[in-house]
Amino acid sequence: MSFDSMRGNHGRCPPFIVGGLLVLCFILTFNWWSLSSQNYDLIKQIEELGEQLKISSEEQDLCVHQRLSIEGRIKNMDEEMTQLRVRLEQQRTDNDETKRQLTDKESEIKNTNKERDGIQESLVACNTELESLKKLDISKDGTIASLRLEKDRFVSQLEERRQESLKLRAELETVQEDLTHMKSGVSPNIIVVPKSSTVPPLHPWDLKMVDIAAVKVNPEAVRGMLYHNMPILPRDPPDAFRPKPRFSVTYLTPAPEILAKPEIGLSVGGDHEKAIAQDLNKAENEENNAAEKVDDEFGLDDPAQQDPRMEVPNEQLNNDEAARKDDAKEVNSV
Repeated sequence: MSFDSMRGNHGRCPPFIVGGLLVLCFILTFNWWSLSSQNYDLIKQIEELGEQLKISSEEQDLCVHQRLSIEGRIKNMDEEMTQLRVRLEQQRTDNDETKRQLTDKESEIKNTNKERDGIQESLVACNTELESLKKLDISKDGTIASLRLEKDRFVSQLEERRQESLKLRAELETVQEDLTHMKSGVSPNIIVVPKSSTVPPLHPWDLKMVDIAAVKVNPEAVRGMLYHNMPILPRDPPDAFRPKPRFSVTYLTPAPEILAKPEIGLSVGGDHEKAIAQDLNKAENEENNAAEKVDDEFGLDDPAQQDPRMEVPNEQLNNDEAARKDDAKEVNSV
């Protein structure tokens, strides 16, 4: 009875409520388990995403660094490309300049070859002329040797005449002295001045000292360039025009007195001078005749057929003629 009294009067809970509560607890437990598993998966995904984000940020930094380095390399490559383009343009310019210089050098070589051919032809002509002059010189040497022998003979004769003249002069002085003595013996009032009383000649040591400041030296050579009335050091450029000089050594001609024979009673050279002049004229005429024959043979008289390289300048002809005249003067002087 005591246990029954202790139970109370409460009613029993229906079993479907207990079953519902159990089902609800089971559902809640299942939901909690599923949500906890999802939460764990999400946490793992968040951790993985954090790791991936960290890796991505590192990769992004690496990409940024690589991009900056690549941009720097691209910039350097652009600068190098610009420099290469400039160098390429410079190389092209240098190549064009080298081609132009090569063309100029080739033209200079052609001109030099032409000048060399002309000089060789002139050298051949000069050698021919030299051979003819050597032959003429050999004949001149023989003539000069004979003239020298004749000159020595005439000089010896002139020395003999001088000795005779000195001897006659000494005899004349002795005769004059005898005559003076005779005159002094005839007229003693006449005073004869001895030779010792003549005024002695002055010597350099007998002259007095001259003040150097009183002497003014102004030679003609320092007053200016000869025949141009210009200073010794001209101020104008070297290629400036200068007037032709009024006088020059090239205009000088030998005076007739110089070419005349000395009037000493002797004929120096005799007819050899005329013979030498005739030989020179004869040799010149033979050269002219030979040249005319060659011109007639090769048709050089016609200006259209004449080779311009065979033309001899007037200056060379004048020089040859002047050389012949100098040789003739030298022979005449000998």
